[in-house]
Amino acid sequence: MNKDKFNELIGVEESYKAPDKLMSIIFDKQKRVKLFDEVLAIDDDLSQDQLRSYFQEQQADRRNNKQDFTPTSIAHLTALIVGDTKSNLDSCCGTGTLTIAKWWADKQRDDDVNHHYQMIELTEAAIPFLLFNMMIRGMNATVINGNVLTKEYKHVYKLTNNGKYSDIEEVKDVQKGVEEQSITLDLNL
Repeated sequence: MNKDKFNELIGVEESYKAPDKLMSIIFDKQKRVKLFDEVLAIDDDLSQDQLRSYFQEQQADRRNNKQDFTPTSIAHLTALIVGDTKSNLDSCCGTGTLTIAKWWADKQRDDDVNHHYQMIELTEAAIPFLLFNMMIRGMNATVINGNVLTKEYKHVYKLTNNGKYSDIEEVKDVQKGVEEQSITLDLNL
């Protein structure tokens, strides 16, 4: 999706305003469903991240955050290698390209909405785009905004399939939300 069209759909004139505006839309169910419907009317290919190029061009901070994005072909290959699982962790997930590919592979295999996806992303600017990508697909997921290396977490979001899209709940007790996901990353650095 091109920058101008997406900015128009979310109601911003300048792209730097997109993360905050998108986040406010995500937490308003009526506006969120309207946006999802409008985006799908333009691009209904859910096998790949419709917003990756927008985020890369407008929001990514490669210099400071060393953000690089997984090519779609590598994401799909990775999903095939991982195979059939009911739960997946994508750390440093960006806007969710790897998780989208895994979800797509799962959907092609069994169309079971009971899969659960876990994602951790450091940058706050990526979180609204990541949530958008998971919710428009109706994923059951946990999205954690934080540092996978230092285990410092800021926000935890639970996404639940509601039949078509996902509903969202922000977990108030961040540490408990992380612990409930059994995410124990002992990296011994």
